[in-house]
Amino acid sequence: MSEKDKDKERINIEVGCPIYIEITEVGEKLKSRVVGFEHKDYIIIRAPAGPRSVIGKLNPGKILVVKYAYQGIAYGFHSHVLTTTNNPSDLLYIAYPQLIAEQSLRVETRYNCYLSCSLKTDDFESAGTIIDISMRGCCCSILMAEQRDVPHLMTLGTELEIKLDKPESDETISIKGSISTILENNMSAHLGIAFKQVDENIKDQLKQIIFPLFII
Repeated sequence: MSEKDKDKERINIEVGCPIYIEITEVGEKLKSRVVGFEHKDYIIIRAPAGPRSVIGKLNPGKILVVKYAYQGIAYGFHSHVLTTTNNPSDLLYIAYPQLIAEQSLRVETRYNCYLSCSLKTDDFESAGTIIDISMRGCCCSILMAEQRDVPHLMTLGTELEIKLDKPESDETISIKGSISTILENNMSAHLGIAFKQVDENIKDQLKQIIFPLFII
């Protein structure tokens, strides 16, 4: 990330924004959500779920690394726990940042992943695994031994629909695309797929998938 000294009045964050916090000496990332803030003073977040051995370290003064995404930009900053409360709910007050690093979730950047998916044409469906993804496309691996009819899918330009699970949700994301590259052997095939008809709603959902990959 390139660091920019940003005006503390203008931090790009809002109530409800998902964030990830990391205790520097532990290294485990915990997911939380912003529930409020006071400019130049503090940010209030929900107490994250996680191993007791980690959560028990979230005491006043504990140094944190905080990361989140907002409008297609990934942000990160150092902070520390100011205080905690369990009334009326479990919350953490963390220090408002003075220096924020930011990086665009660029459309051309590919992120390694392991996401189960399904590929479907008008008359064929195959299970697969997405092994890298960007805002423009993905690479999907399918096992040839399990797909006897897979040659039907193995043509450049074939249009298909990709379905994958939305992180931490029962919902699925459906994206249209076409095969742009094919690399196959006796065991598996890697399909390069270019996304098509990506509207703002799909872009937002893709960002929700890509941001957790970005912070790993």
